[in-house]
Amino acid sequence: MKLNKETNLYELEEADKKPLTQDEKEKQIKYLKGFIDEFKNVMESEKIFGMCRFILISLIDTPEDLKELSLMLDSLEALENLEKEKTLEEMGNAATLADVPHNAYIILKEVLEDLEGKSPQDLKTDASELLKQLYKRPSSLLMPNNKVTNLMFDENIDLSSQIRLVNEGSDKQKIVVSTQILSELPIEPIDREVLSGVFSIIAASEQFDGNPNPLFTENQLVEAYTGNPKPTEIQREVARESLNRLRTTIINLDWTEYAIKLGLPLNDSYFRTNDPILMLHEYQFISGGQMVSGYKVAATPILYTYTKATKRIIQADKPLLKVDINNTPEAIVLKNYMLRRIKMMYNKHNHMNIHKISYEEMFNTCGIKGTPTQLTRKRNTVRKILEAWVKMGYIKDYKELKEGKEIKTIQIFLYTSEPETKNLKIK
Repeated sequence: MKLNKETNLYELEEADKKPLTQDEKEKQIKYLKGFIDEFKNVMESEKIFGMCRFILISLIDTPEDLKELSLMLDSLEALENLEKEKTLEEMGNAATLADVPHNAYIILKEVLEDLEGKSPQDLKTDASELLKQLYKRPSSLLMPNNKVTNLMFDENIDLSSQIRLVNEGSDKQKIVVSTQILSELPIEPIDREVLSGVFSIIAASEQFDGNPNPLFTENQLVEAYTGNPKPTEIQREVARESLNRLRTTIINLDWTEYAIKLGLPLNDSYFRTNDPILMLHEYQFISGGQMVSGYKVAATPILYTYTKATKRIIQADKPLLKVDINNTPEAIVLKNYMLRRIKMMYNKHNHMNIHKISYEEMFNTCGIKGTPTQLTRKRNTVRKILEAWVKMGYIKDYKELKEGKEIKTIQIFLYTSEPETKNLKIK
């Protein structure tokens, strides 16, 4: 796939396509069937048909491929009908329609019939148009910066062993927060950035077509929080592991008192939750001839709702993320930490007259540990990021300050007002 800079969307490239085996195609059909079964009652039929159409197009190179898929559907449907008959026979008079698998193959056949007679170019055009409907790339990274989020990702606080109270708002409304780890995977600093990426995708989808439960791939997620449109397998693996941690960590959050103060319609279940930080459905599908992992937001995250209500969000445009560094988890965390700090310095309402960042505080918050030599390398990464922002014209300059012989602090020199960042480039 390639990125169209004019539309800010992905488009298919012929070079991306690779021949698929029969087993791969059959596996893809089964994934689609599962997708239809799971979302037929909660997703608009137009979007279900669109998703099926987009993926089926990726399986078709010639008219023969279309015929082959049609025969495959007939075969799989016949097997399902045998299962239905077996279920009804075993349950007898106690059987109900709920016990019989939904025939998703009817939908898939309708899509295939609609594709008959279309040229390869028509199919390619259809796929590009469908992709525009299915996914909108975020133009910026939305980073939650409220007290609950800061508390959750504080390396020095174990929320799984204690309940904490935080105050929010001018009248100090109490918010109850704790977490519960359901696996041996405690959340890590990189998870905050991945969560910001998911929030950015949700916000872009809501703005695009009002849908708060979008589908996204690992590539799209990594791009959302790093600015890199071509992530490596290692970076995808980092995102995958992070999502697993966020899906297996329960957040106990009660912000009813604050919601009342904000004048929001009272609904206890809306403001009090005991759910995973992220609730996602995971899928694998073929795009451009390759198997990719995709996720659908099953329910709007409570932290997303809370963050929108508190309006404590820091927005960073893509150019600020596109710094020429090796996007390791530690480098991403450091970059985004400094972005949050500098954005807060630029915000006049914060009245931050001291524009300094402590290395010790930054490394401690970001979970950066190591030998003196390793920490020197991390400081080099910090310098490289800051130098890029200087060359872009985002900050005037920076200076490292020593205490004795040891570098302790970074002083940031800002412009009078924050520069427009949507089109910044390194000069």
